[in-house]
Amino acid sequence: KDEVRGDIGRVIDFELGPGGRLAGIEWFIERWKDRFSDYSQGLFIWLETIIEFIAKDGHNLDTVEKILGKEPSPEAEAGLDSLYRAVIEKASRGSPTSKMIVRFVLGFVVASSKIMQPLTARFIHAFLPPSISITLDKVEIILLRLSAILISDVLGIRATHKSVLDFASDK
Repeated sequence: KDEVRGDIGRVIDFELGPGGRLAGIEWFIERWKDRFSDYSQGLFIWLETIIEFIAKDGHNLDTVEKILGKEPSPEAEAGLDSLYRAVIEKASRGSPTSKMIVRFVLGFVVASSKIMQPLTARFIHAFLPPSISITLDKVEIILLRLSAILISDVLGIRATHKSVLDFASDK
């Protein structure tokens, strides 16, 4: 456990350094550094997801403080699920339309992973129900907000880790 804690500390120190994804918020990370180890429970995907979430959310730290302010889940997978829920909730910004789009996006990502053919934002936009009146730009913004758990690039949209697919399939 101490070895993993040390490894996590080294990853965080690297990300706090010049060009790191956490550069500029040392004051916040140092305050919560021990909690990162407690919450990750040795799952580096948890650590990678929280770092990416912080970096892509423009260092908006309110949600991160809520996550780290609670007691860690007794099981590592439950902690990872809790983090994925927080990313999804933050991506939807409380909007019912955005929540619906996030569900569609996750469903499309899970389905496309089965056929090993990632879909594009344009494809997802085209297959949203007509009752959801949203521009392609808005879909792309939601995808950007989900970038801690989804990769969206010229190859298509896919999960950052198999655990995201498992989580989305279970929910």
